[in-house]
Amino acid sequence: MKQTGKLAAALALAMTASVAVAAPQTEPTYSVSLTRGISADTDIDNGGQLGRQSWQLGARGNWKLAPSWRLSANLGVDWLDWDWKMPQQYNQQAPFDSARRYHGNLMFSHQLGNGWSVMAAPTLQFAYANDASLADSKSYGVMAGAMRHYANGNYWGVGGAYFNDIGKARFLPLVLFNWQISDKWRLGNPLMPDFSGGAGIELAYSLTPALQWGIGSSKNTERVLAHDQQVVELSEWRLFSRVGWNITSATALNFYLGYSMSPDLKDGEHAAVDMDNYVNGALQLRYRF
Repeated sequence: MKQTGKLAAALALAMTASVAVAAPQTEPTYSVSLTRGISADTDIDNGGQLGRQSWQLGARGNWKLAPSWRLSANLGVDWLDWDWKMPQQYNQQAPFDSARRYHGNLMFSHQLGNGWSVMAAPTLQFAYANDASLADSKSYGVMAGAMRHYANGNYWGVGGAYFNDIGKARFLPLVLFNWQISDKWRLGNPLMPDFSGGAGIELAYSLTPALQWGIGSSKNTERVLAHDQQVVELSEWRLFSRVGWNITSATALNFYLGYSMSPDLKDGEHAAVDMDNYVNGALQLRYRF
């Protein structure tokens, strides 16, 4: 049975997002990740069901350009399968069954002194179904913000993001933070901001030096170009729980169980329709070197 959600794609960077905005490191760092995501079938209000599944492959690098300048790069490709059952909104014909998403950004950060830094990240994405045009699915944008770092590794920051997402312009306010409340508890962003939404919030607890547990929330919007220039959009709120296992100092495994609330589905030709709440799951393997 085909099933999926962008829970996998959005959560795939959950363990690497903090690195993007944390205090700069002296040596280059690299990581790769592979994520498998599955969502349960959910009913569409005007008839039919939708289930989804996905694979995501991601890569990341960080480099020091000068004493006060750093660069990070993120690249990813996602394989998405959408399993429609009797989609009455589309006269029994699914707008697409499978799609690909290519995405990446370059993040430049500059240390201003006294613990302050600024960052900017131009971002590019293509999300299209198999029978649609890659070129027509282009989305682009930029994220920018300012951050305050502390000697203990904590930081907070504010900024904004402008995205032209397959012809739909959106502006997102950004709140970026990582706060070690105690030896065991941490409050921070679980996600990398991108076309799907902001960085979210997660409260994490260290069960042992190698095991963590966290709960969090995020807002997600996913847009895919289907045939005949039709753009299918799915928007929802997500709650999730994460169990993370640092297998070695370089290898980590993360399991996510999520619950999507108030999802709605729309495209350029049909009015938005509600969907029932549903359960998601994702498994991510990450390696740093």
